[in-house]
Parts: sequence; C-alpha cells; structure tokens
Amino acid sequence: MEFQSLVTHQTGETECGYQLAIMSREECITSLMDPSNAALPLSHLGMVVQVEESLAELIGKVRAAAAEVTGAWSRRIAAASQ
Repeated sequence: MEFQSLVTHQTGETECGYQLAIMSREECITSLMDPSNAALPLSHLGMVVQVEESLAELIGKVRAAAAEVTGAWSRRIAAASQ
C-alpha cells in the first residue's frame, strides 16, 4: 500500500485508526532533540544521541545535592553536641 492511500489529506487519520501529526522536518528534528524525548532516537532510529540537560534540571539537581549535604552536616553537628 502506498502511504498516500492510507492517509486522508483532510484529517490525517489512517485506515487503521491512527491519527498522524503532520510536521516539518525541522519540527521533527527539534522534537527529537528535546530531553523529554531522549529515548526516541535510540528506540525508533537506532541512534545514540547525547542530550544536554536543561538549566532548570541542572539547578534542581544542584539544589537537591546541596540540601543533602546540608542535612548530613546538620545531623553530624546535632549528634556531636549531644
């Protein structure tokens, strides 16, 4: 079967009941570069892609690590003062 015969141009719905999202090549590549889609290139395309963490994710990890270290020091100081 040809692709065009499977998809109606008006709705993007296939004979199999799937709805297809029509997007440009640029949109597709950009979405594959999104960290939330990091598993897609490997699972669907067999490509290993290095994805940099977003600044917000990095800040969150730094805050969590700082809180862990602060908590450990606080427990250590409290134990030493008893």
